[in-house]
This record gives sequence, C-alpha cells and structure tokens, in this order.
Amino acid sequence: MYVVAITGGIATGKSTVTRFILELGYPVIDLDHVARQVVEVGQPCWQAIVDRFGTDILQQDQTLNRKKLGELVFNDSDALEQLNQIMHPAIYQATLQQLAYYREKAEPLCFIDIPLLFETEENYPYDESWLIYVPENIQLERLMARDHLSKEEALQRMKQQQSIEWKKTVADRIIYNDGSFSQTYQQVRNELERIGKLITL
Repeated sequence: MYVVAITGGIATGKSTVTRFILELGYPVIDLDHVARQVVEVGQPCWQAIVDRFGTDILQQDQTLNRKKLGELVFNDSDALEQLNQIMHPAIYQATLQQLAYYREKAEPLCFIDIPLLFETEENYPYDESWLIYVPENIQLERLMARDHLSKEEALQRMKQQQSIEWKKTVADRIIYNDGSFSQTYQQVRNELERIGKLITL
C-alpha cells in the first residue's frame, strides 16, 4: 500500500484537499479525528490529561473542553509540550492500527492527514508528503476569519508550528491552495495520476 502524508499549516486548507480525496474514493486517516477518539471519556489518554491539567478542563458530561484546553496550552509552551507527550504516542499507535486495517483490505493507496507531520517526533510511515500551501499573509487572514481571532492571537497560534515557508523546503510535493477550488483540485488529480503510474491503481 502506498501511503501519502498530507500536511500544512493551521488554516492552509488541508480539509479542503482531504474532502476531495475522500470524494474520489480513497481512504483518509484524519489525525484530528484520531485525536478526538483517543481522548474519549475513560480512555487512558483522557485520564492522563485530567491528571495533568485538572478537572477544570472538563465539561459537565466529563468530555474535554477542547477550547479551554487549547487556550491553556497555546499560551504556555511547557504545557503544550506536556500535552503533546501524552497525546502523540496514543495518536501514533491508533494510526498504525488504521493503516494495518487498510492494508488488510488491500487498499492500493491511503492518505494520512497529519497537521504536525514535521513537528512530531513520531516516525509515521509514509512514502511521500504533500504540503497544502498558502503564503503566510493569506494563512493569517484565513485563521483570523475562521476562528474569530485577533491578529495577535492568530500569530500566536501560527508560531506554535514550524513556518509554512520552512515546510515548503522539506515536503515532497506542494499543493498550492491560494487560488480557486478547481485549481487546487486539478493539482490533486495530477498528483494522483502520477502516483497511479507508480503503483498501477
């Protein structure tokens, strides 16, 4: 099975690309979705987060208050690192299990949406990486509009990740997402055609 890791920066449009890939019928493992699964109430990861950050980050139904936890860690690099140390290994193991499932189904091609592909210490197995790219000024505008943040708040969120310009230098393929949807989709089709010639889809 050929595995493509999709990454980008916050608000660069990974979900736009992964939705299109799903519509074309290819499996996508979304690490944001996996991350929600591993912190469901009673899971070991959920317990470890509560032990570290206290019950103030829980809602009435005992689920994590993701907004409150996010605000806490985005303003504290040590707390963010501790949260990552709890969550990343659990997400990694769950992702490996899903990859094994698709291999058993004999899927020829699978995608993994990994927002922090180049930041994480986990060695995710993939054959090539795609970076969903927009210039930083557009990234900032989209993040402010999407999450209703001030410029300062949005910049703080962006600084928690490696810059999109640096990621551009290390990714295998670049999908430019600063034009129309059709322009983005055509780039994806071109890459799928190239991969298809490699693996005979």
